[in-house]
Amino acid sequence: IAAERFFIHKSVFNRFRDAVVAKTRQLRQGDSSASTTAVYDLGSITMKAQLEKIDALVRDAVSRGATCHCGGKRKDGTN
Repeated sequence: IAAERFFIHKSVFNRFRDAVVAKTRQLRQGDSSASTTAVYDLGSITMKAQLEKIDALVRDAVSRGATCHCGGKRKDGTN
């Protein structure tokens, strides 16, 4: 989740991408302190500066031709 780069040989790229996307879509994101019964895999980004950095990295990558295969927007739906 925190990796900035993966170097994947083109012969296995599609399989790797599809596997990562499938696993990522299974992750449950939420605030575990808001519920005693809910189970989450990822918590929220709580520091505004970190959220803005991630948002800027995603927007920059997309502007350079990257494709978001899952996510790509803030949880609240804003860009």
